[in-house]
Amino acid sequence: MHWRQLTYPEIEALDKSTTVPILPVGAVEAHGPHLPLCTDDIISEAMAESACRQLGEHGLRGIILPTWSFTPAGFAREFPGTLNFSADTTAAMIRDLGENLRKMGWQLLAVANSHFDPTHLQSLKAALQHCPLQIAFPDLTRGKNARRLTAEFQSGACHAGQYETSIVLASQPQLVRN
Repeated sequence: MHWRQLTYPEIEALDKSTTVPILPVGAVEAHGPHLPLCTDDIISEAMAESACRQLGEHGLRGIILPTWSFTPAGFAREFPGTLNFSADTTAAMIRDLGENLRKMGWQLLAVANSHFDPTHLQSLKAALQHCPLQIAFPDLTRGKNARRLTAEFQSGACHAGQYETSIVLASQPQLVRN
């Protein structure tokens, strides 16, 4: 279920106690010559869709919010096409999103993030600490989540590598260049 496809009466009618809004967070940045600028968006959206299926197994529903693509992307800022936003902008927008959702009656926000720029992660974590909602945020760069992923991912060499390429190939193969 995608937020952007519903009408306002449909959003209002959702049971806020059993429906979890999921925010896919990506970036618009260079991902090598073979992957699109929206690679992180595609990965985060695939994570959100997987989360919806898993929530369904527990009697809950997920609703996927519009993908958040405008974040700090300092490591790739020198590449054409990369859009780099300040940490303050990201933090303010996350807090505002949380406040909007709280006013509508939501109590929880799940975040599906696949953009690992250190400035982005720092601003996202800081904003989530001040969000007026309970937060579910599996940080793939830490702990058991990171240990479950490949050696390439754990080494930090996964940008435009096998990890990202495989997910884009599985989700939207027509976007991967040879």
